[in-house]
Amino acid sequence: MPATAASRARADRLRERIAAIRKEHSVATARARMNGTATPPYSQLGALGVADHFPAMVEAQEVNRHLLGSLGHLLLLIDQEQARPASR
Repeated sequence: MPATAASRARADRLRERIAAIRKEHSVATARARMNGTATPPYSQLGALGVADHFPAMVEAQEVNRHLLGSLGHLLLLIDQEQARPASR
């Protein structure tokens, strides 16, 4: 199915969200290393690696709403984990 303007826009928003979460993970990791505190979980990077495949699927309209909803929940969970104060 060819990409529509709407599917391309959704894919772009998803790419931006994934990039923002990845950047925050990197910043939090650097901050933790500098302060000697616990670094963010590496599992977040694994989840983001899987998420990287979704924008192309969204643009091509090859992903169902349940799978996309699961990705949304996963990204929300990572957002929430990143918002928690760092612990030692």
